Amino acid sequence: MFTLVIDGHPTHLIWNIFYHFKVDDESLSLLEKQCEKLVTISHDLDAWSSGPYATFLRVCSRHTLLQLNHHWLLYSRTRNSSSRNTKKSIASAFSCKLEACRSKETRVNLTASRSAGPFSDATTKVLSVHFEHYWRTGTVFLDPADLANAKFPNPTFIYSLVGEGCAIHYGTYPLQGFHLASAFTSIRTTPSA
Repeated sequence: MFTLVIDGHPTHLIWNIFYHFKVDDESLSLLEKQCEKLVTISHDLDAWSSGPYATFLRVCSRHTLLQLNHHWLLYSRTRNSSSRNTKKSIASAFSCKLEACRSKETRVNLTASRSAGPFSDATTKVLSVHFEHYWRTGTVFLDPADLANAKFPNPTFIYSLVGEGCAIHYGTYPLQGFHLASAFTSIRTTPSA
């Protein structure tokens, strides 16, 4: 994410890559291209240290860099290197995991409501409905066209240290990481004198 920000890529694409379980072609293409770039500069510590991101993304061990390189390589090859059966297997595992995670969560998501501070009681219903929408669609999008375009499983949620499949915590929800009180309060303006 930090490399995408530093390279000046569009914020909405970075959001999609970082938060959505399903992404559109443009977001997936950007992720693949960025990961290809990262793979080329992360084959050893000397290459990383002389690269453009070493000043703010420090890697302290060869093992860590090899793990990063391995995951970036997986992310960059998800669409092109997987066989048809592997793609079906990943899509199936992804769908099963999403369904299993959805069934673990209650209909009321109090965790997300905490992000609204003193307005948490007023937000419980709307955030719970949106939380269910997020888990049903894999995105926070509400526009039907955006939802239709988000059809690719996000590689960053497919691969983890335990292997290939779907590594998503059942409580994952992008909006709970933001202070939401201002979205649920009326802002009064006073005329200036």
